[in-house]
Amino acid sequence: MGSYNLNDMTSFASWTRRLKIRHLEIFSTLVATGSQSAAADTLNMTQPALSKWLRELEEDIGAPLFVRGKTLRLTALGAQFLGFCEHVLGEAENISDLMEATRQGRAGRLRIGVLHAVVSELLPTAILRFRADAPNVRIAVTEDTLVPLLDALQRRELDLVIGRVQGAVLEGIRTEELYAEQVVAVVRAAHPLRLSPRPSWVAAREFPWLVSPQGTPMRTRFEAEFVNAGVRFPEDLIESRSVVVNQALLRHSNMITLFSRNVAPYYTTSGVLTELALPMTGTLGPVGLYLAEEELTPTVASFAALVREIALGQVDQVRDHN
Repeated sequence: MGSYNLNDMTSFASWTRRLKIRHLEIFSTLVATGSQSAAADTLNMTQPALSKWLRELEEDIGAPLFVRGKTLRLTALGAQFLGFCEHVLGEAENISDLMEATRQGRAGRLRIGVLHAVVSELLPTAILRFRADAPNVRIAVTEDTLVPLLDALQRRELDLVIGRVQGAVLEGIRTEELYAEQVVAVVRAAHPLRLSPRPSWVAAREFPWLVSPQGTPMRTRFEAEFVNAGVRFPEDLIESRSVVVNQALLRHSNMITLFSRNVAPYYTTSGVLTELALPMTGTLGPVGLYLAEEELTPTVASFAALVREIALGQVDQVRDHN
């Protein structure tokens, strides 16, 4: 008998297109039981129907898959076909499990956009808790300013964005507020104003300031605090968005800057930088979720619900702190 290879058969298009999952299960059962009668009993089929099916399959392929005898033994081609059956049946089971997991929000992908200025314990905590229940979800995080993040969300390159809620949003995007973001001043631990029990904006004006660019919510808050205190803006300003540069400038100078209360711990945990008790008269406004207006996938909906839950806990903590 000559050698055969499934990959070399020019007639594959006709017979393979008639194959169904059930046919692969029948073949695998024939191999497992070693006889047509036992396989027929296992599959709740009649033996003549099973024999007819196997004969027609071998005719379509153009070669025998079994060596007949007391027990069925696979030919070389039959062994190839068994490998194909096992692969497809395994993938079919995998996709079934994946579809069910995706339906329950435990699989799929999650593409998160986040504004650097609002990165806090909220997102890392949400990701870690989410992965504990849904380890098979592929997560990607993009950090940027709000406009490019919202553009990506509108193009459906992101699934959700966590950022400050401000003004009108793009068509096809909805927002929901999570919490109002409080502001704190941060300086190095050895800053002269740390010696004052009640530092004032008048005194703070005499020091250099590290500020966000014009038009940003943090810059607006910075200016509003000086206006509300009745103090002229400081003249010694450096504008910077760089996390590394900002941290270095604060550590090695008497500069003052403003952070959201949720972001400040990233800078002050080591003890080199610390909060300065300047009195604040307002907040940065709400932090919220940006979501597509259409129905969310179960994965995105589950993650958004978790973010809401964690944000509510942060609100309670801030209320207790105050």
